[in-house]
This record gives sequence, structure tokens and C-alpha cells, in this order.
Amino acid sequence: MQLNYKISIPSFQISEEDGRTTHYQIKVQNQNKEWVVQKRYSDFKKLKDSLTQYFGEILPDLPKKKYITFLVGKSDQELDQRRLELEKFLHVISQNERIINSGQFQSFLSLNQSKVQVTILQNFKFGIRDFYYSEDLLIILNAETNALSRFDAYIQNIIDDEATVPVGSIECWEHSVKSWTKKYNSQAICLYFHNQSLLVGLDNGMINYLTILPGKINTSYEIEQHQSRVMGVHLFNQLIYSVSKDQNYRVVNFQTGQLEVDYHHNYELTCLKFNEIRNCAFIGDRNGQIMIFQNSSKLVTLDFNDQFLRDLTVDPIKNYLIGICFYTGSTIVYDIGGLGQEKNTKKITQFKNKDKSRCVCWSSSRGEVFIGNSDGTITIWSAKDCSPIKEYQVHQDEITKMIWNEDASILMTSSKDKTIKIICLPKRWDGEIIIEKQKKSLDDIEQWDQNN
Repeated sequence: MQLNYKISIPSFQISEEDGRTTHYQIKVQNQNKEWVVQKRYSDFKKLKDSLTQYFGEILPDLPKKKYITFLVGKSDQELDQRRLELEKFLHVISQNERIINSGQFQSFLSLNQSKVQVTILQNFKFGIRDFYYSEDLLIILNAETNALSRFDAYIQNIIDDEATVPVGSIECWEHSVKSWTKKYNSQAICLYFHNQSLLVGLDNGMINYLTILPGKINTSYEIEQHQSRVMGVHLFNQLIYSVSKDQNYRVVNFQTGQLEVDYHHNYELTCLKFNEIRNCAFIGDRNGQIMIFQNSSKLVTLDFNDQFLRDLTVDPIKNYLIGICFYTGSTIVYDIGGLGQEKNTKKITQFKNKDKSRCVCWSSSRGEVFIGNSDGTITIWSAKDCSPIKEYQVHQDEITKMIWNEDASILMTSSKDKTIKIICLPKRWDGEIIIEKQKKSLDDIEQWDQNN
């Protein structure tokens, strides 16, 4: 996409309120319309800082601020020189097609934006680590994310044998009504649910296996699967798959208790995704590697050449495997269609998201990658040309889990800020942006579903 707009900064204005703040008048024109965007120097600085996370050193410099002008103010001549330099900055970056397609650049100039609706589920006691959602069922894994509060609870539970100060819980909501809650004295980290069977991975290495019926827990018992935090769980064909910070990947038959796979790795294991069509486990580690297992056999190891692989997602139809690294935001898309006898994989593309990326989703029909970040934003990327499409601030704390509904174009996100957001994305990225934030308690989500 080429930028079919003419950009200029014809003038600046000094604020009448304080007589010091300078607003630069950016004129944007195309064949059909013209508008003015008013920005301060600090807005340009924020734009560059945001773009730097994606485009690095290719960005030109902004005009430097002088300390003396901060104290005594700037002359009209100095302000006009800055205006010209800021105009040049916009002209240079607008020559880069990836930059002009980015959400940051388009938001800065109020270019093509899109309708997004956000609904908020709130009033949870703890931060949210993980969740499951279907049409009539919502399962939420809450955990005390404050380390000091967790420590106080642990000490109290040790001192007083009868004390049960929870640091996490799992809540089940059926048809918008809370049906039951189970509390934990160890932080609840991850969950898996399918067909009335529920797994909860805990910070102490235990896995809580539950079966649930409408309105209640049917059975519940704990499995000693690991020695430290469980980072991923899955249940398939009576086998419980799990990975842990104790560096072990284990598969246990939950009916016989037999250990089917016991693989010890050189590094902490950080995430697990299981593809039931291929009967393959995809496992990420803290050293930036992905291991692909089929039963007890390791098919292949993929190396990101980075550290701390934080999350994975698999598209079984297009045979894509997408992984993100936490510290650098490095994101790689692999074609895994060659897995099998040839054991071939091919890297399709790689791009850099912002630092501290936590979770990833993929839209097959849109060809877009959704990434949840530690600063509470989601970034949306085009896998075709590796360009950032949009960035939205949807939470006030780290995003912990995302679920993408392909048919409805809905992205659900959870966060340590104790909320779940339901984000309705447009079918296409055009039109004007209208962000409607609706605060909802779980008591009226059913009514919201009926209205939409």
C-alpha cells in the first residue's frame, strides 16, 4: 500500500493557557478530503519510540531539544526551524511502506482506522492467569500475582496448620452465573478443559485433575507430576501431557498412573501446545528452542537463536507453527507441513514485535498474528508482509492469555489487571475508528450475548 496523502506542517501555535507549549499543525490531504492533526514535540517522540520497537535503526533522528530553551523558551525562528525538521522527519518515514501501514503511523495522522468494540468482564478477586470460554461456559483461573502477598499467605499457612489462605482459585460460570469456585494454596498457572475434564497446573508442580458436571465438581484429585511450576498441560486419549520449570516433559496415563514419557531437558520448559490431528506436542524452552514430539520420539528441534520462548500457536490446516520470544519480541512463522518421515520444517517469515511479548494467536482467514504484551497492549501483524497493522491498549497490566474466534472475528484477552476483554474486530481494516468500552459484570454478559 502506498501513502496517497500529502503531508505538511505549514504552521505552529503557542498555547494561550501557558504561553509556552507549542502545537504543530500537521495538514493531511488526499484527493477527497483534507484535515489537520495537532501534535506536540512529545507526540513525535512517542511516535518514534513506538516505531523503534519494530523498525529499529532505520528511523531518522528527530530534532534535538536544547536544555537552555527548556529554561528560557524558544524564539519564533527556532520554532520554525523545528517545524521544518519535524516535517522532514514525517516525509522520510512516509517513504517506508511498512511504516505507513503500521497502526502507530496511521493513528498519529488519523488515517485509515477501523471500528473496534471492547466489552469488559471485571470484578475478579485476583489477576487472571488463564481461561476457557465457550457459548455457555466460562472457566477462569485466578492467581495472586503480587509476590509479597503470596509470601504472606504461604507463611500464614505454615504457621497455622488450620489456615487456608488461598493464593489462587478456579471459577466456573455457567450461563453467566457463577456455579462453583475451588481455591488453591499454591498459585494456579495454567489450565486445559475438554468434555467435562479439567486440568489445572500449579506453581508447586502438582496437577489438579477434575471432572465437572453442570453446577458442580464431580471428582477432584491431584497428580504429583513435577517438582516446580507447571507451564503447560493437555489431555488427549487418557494421557496427561505437561511441561515444567523443572525442565521435564512428562506424559502420564491418568487411569493407570503409568509414566509414558519422561524427558529431561537442559533448560526450563516454558510452554506447551498439543496438536491432536498430528498427535504432536510442541514445546518451547527458556533457551529459545522448540521441540516437536510425537509420542515418545522427538521429531525435530527448531532454534530461534534467541532466549525465553514464551508462547506457541499451531494452525493444523495451513501447517503453520508460530512462536514468540519474551525478551525481544522475536516472532517466527514455520511451515511444518513436512513433519513426518522427512522431518522437514521451513521458516516462512520472521519479524520483531515489541519487547516482553507474552502470548500469541493466529487468524488463518485474515493472515494476521495477534500478540499480547506485558504493557497491556495487543499488536496485530500481517504475516504476508511482516508489517504491524494495529496496536491497541486494552489492559493496564500484563496480558496472560488470548483466545481467537475465527468465525466471529472476536479476540478475548485476560490480564493480571483482573479483567477479561472481549474485542470485536472489523472484518477489514478500513472506515473510521470507534472504540466503545462497555464495562460488564459477569451477571449481565448473557444479556450482552443476546444483544450481539
